[in-house]
Amino acid sequence: MIRPLLTIRSIIALLVMISIGFTSCESDAYFEVPDGESKLFAFSEINTEDLIEVKVNTSIGINTDDRFYFPGQEGANVTLYKDGVPLDNPGFRYISSKAAFVSLGSFRPETNAVYGLHVELTDKTSKIKEIYAETSIPVKDTLSNVLIEKIDESHIRVSCGFKNLENEYFMLIPKFKSYQGAFLRTEISDIENTNVSLRSIINENKLLISKAELEEDLIFEVTSDEVLTGNLLDIELRSITKEAYKYYEKYSLEVVSQSISVSEPIIRQTNFENGLGLFTGYAKSSASFLIN
Repeated sequence: MIRPLLTIRSIIALLVMISIGFTSCESDAYFEVPDGESKLFAFSEINTEDLIEVKVNTSIGINTDDRFYFPGQEGANVTLYKDGVPLDNPGFRYISSKAAFVSLGSFRPETNAVYGLHVELTDKTSKIKEIYAETSIPVKDTLSNVLIEKIDESHIRVSCGFKNLENEYFMLIPKFKSYQGAFLRTEISDIENTNVSLRSIINENKLLISKAELEEDLIFEVTSDEVLTGNLLDIELRSITKEAYKYYEKYSLEVVSQSISVSEPIIRQTNFENGLGLFTGYAKSSASFLIN
């Protein structure tokens, strides 16, 4: 009896190994930045209402805030500057539950000021360079001409105008909320403005908007797995900086690139000198609409 060169079992095993090989091509890619050095990564969005949080980690040539691969670095010094002057207040304390440095006391940033963020590792023998970035907080804008149309019990169409707003770049965050105040599952299901390159930030249900690209009112649809009649739709509008817009634009492209098997590596936008990440200010306003 002549034995086959490949049995059914060995063919299956071979196919499994090949599929694993292809799957590994779709996982997160590690690649080096041009100078080939590890860099500090920091991420902080500041506004006039909340305490400041600064996430810090060490990144080996990739611009990411993924704490699974790059744990938060509590061994760092974080200093906030206002109009070029370092501030003693606020001080920053590392809070492990937030994996971030959090400002102390009642300090809140102001509009009409330039803030700087300086981060360095406490290990003076480290060759990783200190990093610095500056930002300011835009003036607050408020949405106008908002129209809510119920398509069915779990599906809403929203139209809102941006033409008369002062800022140029925005992030829009819709959330369904029960009348008792509990947030309900919300998903942006469609964007009807096909003539503009609006970007939905994947898995976060946020819309990234450049007013220059909007030739008409923004129209989008949101859904929930709850019956919406009698509940509320909250819409938070964030006026953001150009640097934040570019950062999240690259982030959206990065998420998309990871969903296909072959793609070019994308270095995310950063405004830090010698480092990676984002330090930016934003102003926020919100409005609630009863769904009848």
